[in-house]
Amino acid sequence: MTRPHVGSGCNAPEGECLGFCLNKGYEVQYKNGTKLTDRESGAVFVVSGSNSEETQYQGASGRGTVKTSEVAALFEVDGEPMPTVAEALSALDIQEGGDHYKKLGAYQPWEVLRRWLTPEEFRGYMKGTAIAYLAREQDKGGMLDIKKAGHTLQGLVELLGAE
Repeated sequence: MTRPHVGSGCNAPEGECLGFCLNKGYEVQYKNGTKLTDRESGAVFVVSGSNSEETQYQGASGRGTVKTSEVAALFEVDGEPMPTVAEALSALDIQEGGDHYKKLGAYQPWEVLRRWLTPEEFRGYMKGTAIAYLAREQDKGGMLDIKKAGHTLQGLVELLGAE
């Protein structure tokens, strides 16, 4: 069963949205206070809680719970779904395999290197680091090295996007 578009930036053809974003790889949830208007009765509700699985709502005519993936099909939504926690966090907020870099606070090595190196040098450093993690994954870190490579590339995208 398909849903109307539920999120900003959705590029699925109209009528092909499944209620979660396949293009970005995250499921949606709704902000508390988001206005929902029942498509059948016209009753107005507000979101009182939401996660990627279910959304709670309440209004003058009662309260209820619905699968989050069905919200956009059942209600006219006034506001955009918010990203899940993983989508909202920057690569600089997360560390794969420990917390030794996070303990450095504002002086994250990636940010320092981005300022010290030319854009071309920084891009090369980040790509080389990701390649090194992938090259060693079978002999050293396994899945953790694959996650580190992905994390490094996410950081590259974010930090180059800041320029």
